[in-house]
Amino acid sequence: MFQYVIPSSKARRVCEELPCLWFPAAVIKIPECRGSDEFLVDCCLSTEVGNPFLRLILLKKMPKKFELSPSPPLEAPRLPAKRCSEADIVSDLNFVSQSLSLGQTAKLDELVAAFTKPRDLRIRVTTFPLLGIRKRTYVVPAHRILEASRRIAIQTLEGVAKRLCIGTPKMLPIEVRNVYVLGSIDPVRRVVDLFLGKKVVSSASHYTAIFSLPRLEELVTQIIKSDTGGTG
Repeated sequence: MFQYVIPSSKARRVCEELPCLWFPAAVIKIPECRGSDEFLVDCCLSTEVGNPFLRLILLKKMPKKFELSPSPPLEAPRLPAKRCSEADIVSDLNFVSQSLSLGQTAKLDELVAAFTKPRDLRIRVTTFPLLGIRKRTYVVPAHRILEASRRIAIQTLEGVAKRLCIGTPKMLPIEVRNVYVLGSIDPVRRVVDLFLGKKVVSSASHYTAIFSLPRLEELVTQIIKSDTGGTG
């Protein structure tokens, strides 16, 4: 059964100015690896596009203290929850770990290409040899930018997987609680602010995923419009 993470009092004021949604997620704990630490795992966006890597990209650390409510403490549309059981989450985390260890990162490459939208980068350089000013233009090809972004993404996710003890010979037992977390979409700052109790976590990765992947942008737009009667 899903419960709702109670947001700070600030949320009501923010949601009067910006579109807000309840994001389905799982609060997971891996006691044998991270003790009492808890993490927020996406249960909609990653499954909507069928990409387990997005679960890890959207992962957030939960604050030590937060409260839950059986009903929505604030009215806002809800995104659909999908694949949020312990078995689903373990399956996706294992997939990511095995893919990284085997160098099979096609699913991750799809996200990197969508997020970065690489194109040739032109850099103009002015030099002053004996005050005979010269201007030169250097071009960094798009494929090199994409490859650099890919390397950074792989290194980052490998680090996250290691810190969560994912990829050990046997996946350690995890504890799962299904929740909805309130998030506001800020197009100026290009972030989704997640209201994790009294703490607000600004997530550029949530915003980038939603507005870089057409299926997610369509889903979020439809949910918001249906809640407002198709206006605005």
